[in-house]
Amino acid sequence: MYDFCRERLGRRIWAIKGESARAGKRSPVWLTKRITPRSKSGFKPIIIGVNAAKDTICARLHLEPAERGQPSPAYMHFPVDRDLPYFSQLLAERSVVKAIGGQRYRVWEQIPCRAN
Repeated sequence: MYDFCRERLGRRIWAIKGESARAGKRSPVWLTKRITPRSKSGFKPIIIGVNAAKDTICARLHLEPAERGQPSPAYMHFPVDRDLPYFSQLLAERSVVKAIGGQRYRVWEQIPCRAN
């Protein structure tokens, strides 16, 4: 995959890699600082803050549209051909509070018996 993306950097095709929270701290969804495109292997993927992305998506799924058929900021629109299994997978995880070492923080965990 890295070779595929490396050859297409000029076309804005990037390799991404998810990063979970460390000790409950969220990484940003998309880094704001400029990333150097090289590592020892000659390529470096863009790191995405997975938990922050899930927080953002969950918040946007709870938004109500302004009016039917009208665009709303951050409201999520889905094509009409999406079926129930699509949404079941989209909602397959829930945010829970965990405590480790006296620190409480939010993590996403899969709902039992749900496909992810």
